[in-house]
Amino acid sequence: YNHAQYIDGMLHKQGITDIPGQDSPFLPITMDRLNKYSRTDKESCLGDKVHITDYQSIVGALQYPAQHSTPAATATARILAQYMSEGHVRTEHMQAARHLAGYLKQHKHAEMVMEPGDVRITSGGDAGYASCMRTRRSRTGLWVKVGGATVL
Repeated sequence: YNHAQYIDGMLHKQGITDIPGQDSPFLPITMDRLNKYSRTDKESCLGDKVHITDYQSIVGALQYPAQHSTPAATATARILAQYMSEGHVRTEHMQAARHLAGYLKQHKHAEMVMEPGDVRITSGGDAGYASCMRTRRSRTGLWVKVGGATVL
């Protein structure tokens, strides 16, 4: 069972096999509107309410293929999942989820695969003790690389 078959099966199960393909995983203006108006008294401008279980179903189904697609698709799926537990899901939330599904449909053969080779894991960290001038708290950070590619 490969990536493309999973996406085809997911689209079929969600009843959206006829969804058009998309060149990008999200539309910036839509994501800006979701971030600006969700959970506010102006959220009605995002359209009518949709059934939360329908939204949860499609966004949940998008998580796995998005993780194996592009970093932008992964980030989009993560952002859309932030709205899954709320009763404030509107038409634009669902449209954004369908847009991501269209992107995955169009790019279903472009799976991120790690080839055998240099898979050394390297990591590092840094700390600035009491470096925050406002709170005098310490700041820390870390990074992790797998095969030379930064993953965290």
